[in-house]
Amino acid sequence: MKIITLEKTRNDLAQEFSGIGAEIGVEQGVFSEIICLNNNVKKLYSIDAWKSYRGYRDHVRQQKLDSFYELSKMRLAKYNCEIVRKFSKEAASDFIDGALDFVYIDANHEYAHVQDDIMLWVKKVRVGGIVSGHDYVRRKGQDSFYGVVRAVNEYVIENKIEELVIYRGDTSPSWKFIK
Repeated sequence: MKIITLEKTRNDLAQEFSGIGAEIGVEQGVFSEIICLNNNVKKLYSIDAWKSYRGYRDHVRQQKLDSFYELSKMRLAKYNCEIVRKFSKEAASDFIDGALDFVYIDANHEYAHVQDDIMLWVKKVRVGGIVSGHDYVRRKGQDSFYGVVRAVNEYVIENKIEELVIYRGDTSPSWKFIK
C-alpha cells in the first residue's frame, strides 16, 4: 500500500466527486452542502439517523440531534439532495451494489462501526468510484473512539488497494481510495 499525503482539505476532496453519491454521517449538513455545491454532483444522499443511542458518545441528547436534523433539512432543501434518516447499516440495504459514484463516511468513529461502514458502503460504489471519509487521525487516549485509521488501513491492506490518499490540510484529515 502506498500512502500519498496531500496538503489539501476535505473541501478539495469534494471537488473530485461527481455523479451520484452519499455522505454517511451528516450532523448539521455542512459538508453535504459543500458536496452539493460541486456542479459535477448530480445527486447526493445525506444519510444519518440523528438518533441518540446508548454507547454513542457524541451529541447524546436527542433534542440536539433533532435540531441538527432540522438544520440539515433547511440547509440542503435547495439542492438535489435526498435526506435519509436511517442508521448506516439500514440505509445501505436501500442501495444496489455499484449504484454510487462516491461515498464519504463520517459517522460513528469507533473501530467496529468504521469497519462495518467501509464494508457496507464500498459495495455500493462502482468500480473506479471514490471511497472516502473523515477523521483519519489518532486521538491520544481515545483509541476506542477513534478507530478510523486502523479500520481504513486494515481494509486497504487486506483488499490490496494500491493507493490511499490522505488530505491533511484540515485539523481532522480525510482519506480516499479508488475502488
